[in-house]
Amino acid sequence: MSPENKIKIDTFTIDKMKQSDVSEALRLAIIAQSSFGISDTKSPSLFLNQTQTLILKNIEYSFVYRSNLNKVFGVLIIKPQTNISAEFALFVSDPNVVQTDEMYQAFINLANSLKFKTLFAKVYKKRKKFEPYVRLLSVYGFTEILNEDEDFLTIGFKKT
Repeated sequence: MSPENKIKIDTFTIDKMKQSDVSEALRLAIIAQSSFGISDTKSPSLFLNQTQTLILKNIEYSFVYRSNLNKVFGVLIIKPQTNISAEFALFVSDPNVVQTDEMYQAFINLANSLKFKTLFAKVYKKRKKFEPYVRLLSVYGFTEILNEDEDFLTIGFKKT
């Protein structure tokens, strides 16, 4: 969709994810997988099963972007690793919604308020549009390269 046809959402909140948000989160993840290859899992049914398990196991620390019309247009799955570190395991959003500075700032405020001292994202290197996704993560505050191997780039979030 061309930029002029995208939807700009001016009023939104970032809410704790609820069980009722899981189906919309899965829908957005499927769109992201088909468009960008966000995972190395090739089988659609296996991807769906793994993503659903990821969401359900980490619902306590996961959030959704919700419009003033109560529609979920973004999903943030945070997977605790220890008491002080967590993986930003999944971020998907509606491709028809324009990402705004207010959305970036709302995430940064949320990330800074979390109990975790370290928040990191593992980016699958063979995903479509790898470089644009890394640039997007940098806008969200993931700027410190923590590890890089043949398959993944791990980027850390710098708390402010």
